[in-house]
Amino acid sequence: MKKFIIYCLLFIYIIDAEALRSIKKDISPPSNIQYIIENYIENGDRSTEIGIAIHKDNLDSDIKLPTVVFIHGGGWRSGDKQQNAWQCFNYANKGFVAITISYRLLDEAPFPQCIIDVKTALRFIKSLSKKYPIDVENIGVWGYSAGAHLALMIALEDSSDLFNSGLYSAFDSKVKCAVAIAAPTYLQNRAGGKDKKLSNEQNNDKEFRDQISPITYVNSKQISILMIHGAKDKIVPPKHYKSFASKCNLKEVENFSLIEVDQGDHGFYFKNKDYLLMVSNYFEKMLKNAKNDQK
Repeated sequence: MKKFIIYCLLFIYIIDAEALRSIKKDISPPSNIQYIIENYIENGDRSTEIGIAIHKDNLDSDIKLPTVVFIHGGGWRSGDKQQNAWQCFNYANKGFVAITISYRLLDEAPFPQCIIDVKTALRFIKSLSKKYPIDVENIGVWGYSAGAHLALMIALEDSSDLFNSGLYSAFDSKVKCAVAIAAPTYLQNRAGGKDKKLSNEQNNDKEFRDQISPITYVNSKQISILMIHGAKDKIVPPKHYKSFASKCNLKEVENFSLIEVDQGDHGFYFKNKDYLLMVSNYFEKMLKNAKNDQK
């Protein structure tokens, strides 16, 4: 039954790139998990909602908890926060605050709105630390496919104004670590392609394409990043992770880890629980152990 559920979730992730936001579904969390919906845009709709999962034993705790933020994939054109609700419930059971976020898709707003949205969401999450037991010093971000691109933009691009909505200005969007699964590390638009992610003007503007490409921001002082990518990925080809790893090597980055999955396709991550455990252990080490070291 668990394997069936995993494959159903995989189908949701690899949804047609031309589809719009996923149909809204009622989420039924386990009885021991509180699942709360918030919105980082006043009077916003589903496109700017976040879902927060907290174990009920931790709801009224004075102890701040390490937090993992999940960003869904879908080619920047499809998907919704609900795709990662199941991961949030799992992480809440492990003692994290787990948050899944939505952002405006390309058919709702063009680039770079999705980047602006996820950065706004991070600042909003930090603003909620008095309401929920969120440890703002120990936040990690996870992303798959297009969501991995956005997770890397959060991890690496730290200017104060380039993708800043101006909301929640008392907080920043910095995180402690990031996991990128099947990540596009740069943006390009193939002429005549069916799925044009960028407008003609944006595509012809190299500076703009560089600004929205995570590989541009690789630097020797960057936060810890774990990248996992399938060598047989035809949707996000291996050149993405290979180029990123090469630049990390060139910049002498010490806290970048790459796991190359020899026979992995674009959806390998959801087919093998070993990778789920690997990532969970990474967040345990980076967020929980780091927290204990600070005491």
